[in-house]
Amino acid sequence: MSARPSTGMTEVVWVGRPAPHSDFAHVPTLTLALGLTPLPRVLVLDPPEGQGLETWFDDTCRPSLSGVATVLVVDAVELPVLAAAVRSNVTCCLPRSANVADRTLVIDAAKSIADQRRSRASNDQWALKVGPTVMKSEWRVRTLDEAEALATVLAACCPCPERRVGGLLELLINAIEHGNLEITGPEKRALLMEGRWHDELLARLDDPRYAGRGVRVSFERKSGNELYITIEDDGAGFDFAEILRGSMDENFARHGRGIALARLMSFDDLRWEGRGNRVIGRISA
Repeated sequence: MSARPSTGMTEVVWVGRPAPHSDFAHVPTLTLALGLTPLPRVLVLDPPEGQGLETWFDDTCRPSLSGVATVLVVDAVELPVLAAAVRSNVTCCLPRSANVADRTLVIDAAKSIADQRRSRASNDQWALKVGPTVMKSEWRVRTLDEAEALATVLAACCPCPERRVGGLLELLINAIEHGNLEITGPEKRALLMEGRWHDELLARLDDPRYAGRGVRVSFERKSGNELYITIEDDGAGFDFAEILRGSMDENFARHGRGIALARLMSFDDLRWEGRGNRVIGRISA
């Protein structure tokens, strides 16, 4: 069964390799899964053979999927795999050899976790009530915790906030990690697999070379109900024209996929300015 955008609830979507049973909707890529309306409760990530798990960890298991539980299918339940999954906010792992009963048990547990997350998000009544009244505002963030909180507030200012928060957080994280802290894609992958990512992040936030840097964010609701969100970091920027042309090396390719996901999930248009350290997102309300 192939998944497609729908107004009904798709509870579980199997992403990657073919689903083991026709009860599951199946799509080959995360991009297609994120195009479903509404988003599913559970994404089962089953990386195609030959694709490294670290690629899927970094590109798919984002805290941006705040209302979705992610189940990672693994060939073997080994400590390094579990540690990498935890660092990447994977909800739980599912051994490929699991029988039907065990698979159902894991996915049902993931559904419960997804429901809890969505309940917490819907309980943020202040943001949901005040957000639509905000006409213009500015913020400054430095840390990933601050970015996650701001993404929630910004999303509440927009229509369909549950679809905005993911792309907003994607751009804020990129601005902090790759912009201000100058961590490249290959460096992040290596740190994650070595279990040193969190320590390195904290070290760079305290490093005098980066400690004074911040990410400036502005929101403006213009006439015609057009919303504009500008995110600018203090980093050296990047060749955004190269990414938009689609001719990229491995590092830019990873960055480019994040941009594609942000555009798909949250924005009607994304535009880079300056040296690539400023991006403007437009949302038609």
